[in-house]
Amino acid sequence: MKDFTMEIWTGQLSLRVTITDSDSKATVEYPPALCDKFANLIVEHLEKIAKVDIQLKVDDMASVSEQDAHNMQAVEGTMVLAPSAYKSSETKFRAGNYGKVESPAKHVSEEKPHLGGMRNPALAVLGLPSTRALGVRMMSAWESFATRNPKALHLAERYGTKDAMEDVRITKEWRSCLRKVTGSKELDAVRLKEPQEELITAAEVLDVAITFQWRRYGARTISKLGSILKTKQDGSLKRRIVTDLKRSTGNKKAKLRERLTLPSPKDVIKMAKFQHKKKGSLKTKYKRHGWDTEDWAKEWVIIDVHDAFMHLAVHPDEIKHCMAPSPQEGEIILFIAVLFGFNTAPLAWARLAASTSRILQCALDPVEAAHQTYLDDDSASLLQGWGSGKAPIKELCRAAGKAAWLSGIFPCTRATRMLYAALHSRFAEVASGTEERRRQARKHNTGKEAMFYVSQLNHVHLWLLKLANAVESTPTRCVNIMSSDLGPQAVITTDASPMGLGAYLTVNGVVTKFLEARVTKQDAEYFGLTHGASNSHGIGEALTVLVAVWQWQHSLADSVTLTFRSDSIIA
Repeated sequence: MKDFTMEIWTGQLSLRVTITDSDSKATVEYPPALCDKFANLIVEHLEKIAKVDIQLKVDDMASVSEQDAHNMQAVEGTMVLAPSAYKSSETKFRAGNYGKVESPAKHVSEEKPHLGGMRNPALAVLGLPSTRALGVRMMSAWESFATRNPKALHLAERYGTKDAMEDVRITKEWRSCLRKVTGSKELDAVRLKEPQEELITAAEVLDVAITFQWRRYGARTISKLGSILKTKQDGSLKRRIVTDLKRSTGNKKAKLRERLTLPSPKDVIKMAKFQHKKKGSLKTKYKRHGWDTEDWAKEWVIIDVHDAFMHLAVHPDEIKHCMAPSPQEGEIILFIAVLFGFNTAPLAWARLAASTSRILQCALDPVEAAHQTYLDDDSASLLQGWGSGKAPIKELCRAAGKAAWLSGIFPCTRATRMLYAALHSRFAEVASGTEERRRQARKHNTGKEAMFYVSQLNHVHLWLLKLANAVESTPTRCVNIMSSDLGPQAVITTDASPMGLGAYLTVNGVVTKFLEARVTKQDAEYFGLTHGASNSHGIGEALTVLVAVWQWQHSLADSVTLTFRSDSIIA
């Protein structure tokens, strides 16, 4: 223990007035049990810091390697100047080919974490050692607190539900533990409200006189209110209040300084594969601590925040833009909670969700527990509003972005390209002046630059709407999270023609079996085809797959990863 520096220790020490020689010797000795526990903590901490340092070194080396490769790049008969040459004050500038032979910029798939980014909280906190240390201390404090108060686990399980209960003593003690960990001051008590049936009550609106409102707030924005009725799965009806800040120009006065980033389906798959790959080390950790590993399983938890936006308060300086006419004459409604209709509400909630997700992830081992955060938004309701004529171009941008995200789940890549084609076509019309010439030719002479013609979509929005309705009943997709190096890799490659079929089987890249067969007239009559005709090609491809599986079923009876390769979509 002499090689390690002791950090801050918390606790209470008994005061002794007289200090003897034995007492002074005892101060420099540590119990063996304490030394063992402290050594384990140091080793675990060093492992976490080492992982972060290795990742940072890998990133730095990658950037340096790319720079060196760029500096050493040379094309026969062409001079390529390094960027460092342009930084020197003594360099004589001359016409060259610098930049003309550079390779195109590579697409960066992983975006850097930012304040409103909700992708991969476990990766976002890797570069935040102080936050990670805070999360470890919070988790340690919670485990000690739950050991002393077993009832706290039952209260935590029911937290946020209708069956939630409150224990003043346990809540007060837990707040005291958090203050010791974070070192924060005493905070005002925050009491959660019970869910209200009427949204107009839950929105915390204030009715004030119009004259008082004008005298206090000055410049203001008054927006109309709307109500959206939504039927839940249990048959109950949900009423949602929406403020029309678009037509009242309230949203134009807001500034979106960044965009929110949602996780993709690929992020969830990578997260599950990472946990499956590290399952062995996690079991070793459990056995080292003496924890139970018999009932070993994975648990998926989905948390949905009820009326998420309404948990956020409106800044006092922004209340003047959150007004609506009151049903009672001589009064006006002031909203002091964020409602649906604010274009900055998703970003504000995304910042809160990202911060909460990262703090929660810091307290958990990503191998043991990891999560992704989403914002729910329905794209079907957006498509239903496009009947004919013209629609806002902002809605087309939203639909194209959502379709690009959904293309990772459902096969709608072609529809996504068609949406973007219509979007760029409309931008080209506005930039070339075509829309301006149309405006001058119209009688009412009204600008339509912010609209697009629904006919430009070629009914692709109707196809997307049918796709959304078709997958609503089964919106799942099975993905194998097992490592690809487990078990043999079997690949069946098939091909067929109107006169015959063939296939071969490879195991771990080695051809082991093959087959070939003719398509006779009896086969064509059995399947109702014309023998030798080209219209039988697709069915022949599908028949080849069935014959190959039936022929080699005994060879594939073991636990293998089976892959089919064919040049036919039907197969």
